[in-house]
Amino acid sequence: MFAALAKKPLPDAWRMLAVIDKEHGRIHMLTDELAQAVSAYVLDPGSGREPLISVLRSMVAFYPRHIWKEEYLVFPVVRQLLSSAEQQEIARGFGEVETEIGLDVHHAFETLARLAEEAVSRAEMADYFAVN
Repeated sequence: MFAALAKKPLPDAWRMLAVIDKEHGRIHMLTDELAQAVSAYVLDPGSGREPLISVLRSMVAFYPRHIWKEEYLVFPVVRQLLSSAEQQEIARGFGEVETEIGLDVHHAFETLARLAEEAVSRAEMADYFAVN
């Protein structure tokens, strides 16, 4: 998508696209941090709990704003500047990526988030009852 947009005149949009591109770098960092935190938690739930909670909170704080920017700032520019054929080519590329990583990856992430939330809630409840 960015490669197709790079061929178009985007006077004010380049700043916005640069922000989105930088945020995609942040997403990769958060994903790496999450993988490390999950591994640490699996090895030692006691000491791994806080880093895992911290990364999950960072992701929860970050993603809604990022998704909003894509939906309401980037995609309207894409629809305005790219032809129907270019948009279809991008959609095919997204489809290929989704096929490569798994068609149900979004559901799997939602399930993972729900399970993580339940695990954290159980741990917090256990801590509460241990203290009180």
